Amino acid sequence: MASAIFSKMSLRQFSWISILFCILGDISISGHIYSRFNQFDLFRDTYGQVIRIIGHDPSIFPPEFVREQFGLMMQMLATMLILFIIMHICIYLFYYFKKRVARGYIILLCWLAIPGTFFLFIASLGSGSWLGHYFLLQTFFYLFALLGIKYFYRKPSEMSERPGETLPDRPMGE
Repeated sequence: MASAIFSKMSLRQFSWISILFCILGDISISGHIYSRFNQFDLFRDTYGQVIRIIGHDPSIFPPEFVREQFGLMMQMLATMLILFIIMHICIYLFYYFKKRVARGYIILLCWLAIPGTFFLFIASLGSGSWLGHYFLLQTFFYLFALLGIKYFYRKPSEMSERPGETLPDRPMGE
């Protein structure tokens, strides 16, 4: 089934589609992380508990201080997520130009992201959020990228000429 899909596209087309799918995954996972941390009430309560644990009274800090700490944490998180996306875009460019290390990174990314996005889907089932259903779709996007890499970068010894199957005109790895 997968070979029927991939045999109809070139390596270049597959590369663009898989890069797009991976970027969509990066953005959706980053957005999910940001939204999970962007809860001031939870931060304030946790901050107060930590201050109590170290033996101080949380009331010594004015409310503006706690709000500023929260804002600083959210800015740092946003910066980290943006750098994560920029780093991945650089890796995707290396992948597009057929660098083996980038391909290995994307394979590892897909192997980790497939169960990760599936579990995010499972965890969101009770919330009624559309994002949870998107994570199920994203699971299939990562699976598409992984299977496509396996298809397009087969070893010559794995390629066989079956009746009715023609091998595509494309480079097989490096």
